[in-house]
Amino acid sequence: MRAAAMSLPIFSLGAHPRKVFSCTPDQMAIDAFELMEKQRVSGIAIVDSKGQLLGGLSAKDLRPILEQRDGSLLSRSLKDYLGEERVSPRAGRMLSLRLSCTVHQMLLAFDSTRSHRLFMVDGRGALIGVVSLVDALKMLLGRPRACEMDGTPGNSPSMRSPARSPLKLGLRMS
Repeated sequence: MRAAAMSLPIFSLGAHPRKVFSCTPDQMAIDAFELMEKQRVSGIAIVDSKGQLLGGLSAKDLRPILEQRDGSLLSRSLKDYLGEERVSPRAGRMLSLRLSCTVHQMLLAFDSTRSHRLFMVDGRGALIGVVSLVDALKMLLGRPRACEMDGTPGNSPSMRSPARSPLKLGLRMS
């Protein structure tokens, strides 16, 4: 990729945060996993009472139950289930991106967190959406996912102009 393209803000490549579901740290793990199943998502945000991101829960967080064969772990609060290092303002900052961040910053964040999803926050740090690795790939290819914030449908990939694709902007994938 050319350095100039890496400095483009992700919203200029069609990044639109998708609706994100969330729980609070005091909710039971079973309730959070049930929300994920009901909403057909593989991850949710963990937020405080003011909507500030504290962490994330994903399907891979079922591993301790499978490894220990102990379903009673699901009756713990998310804070107890995941541990304080995964549910804190610091953890929330590590998993967050601002819509104004650059392609380079987004890719660095995915690399440093080893996470499949990052949560979008506004200027005050309040949760506004989620972007996954698949979304990032689609952005780089000029085919971003449809936006759905607060139930409002956004631009579908078919409405997207291929001229805005990073590959069309002269980026090389090597």
